[in-house]
Amino acid sequence: MEKKKRILLGMSGGVDSSVSAIILKKAGYEVIRMYDGIFRNRGK
Repeated sequence: MEKKKRILLGMSGGVDSSVSAIILKKAGYEVIRMYDGIFRNRGK
């Protein structure tokens, strides 16, 4: 059994990063998603 390659993907919650996760998963990668909301409450 071949091990899947792992990849760490920074998620913004937008369409681009979500589609990237789907493409990588379909390509056979184990996708580890990292979400960073540091800038969400900026200026409040």
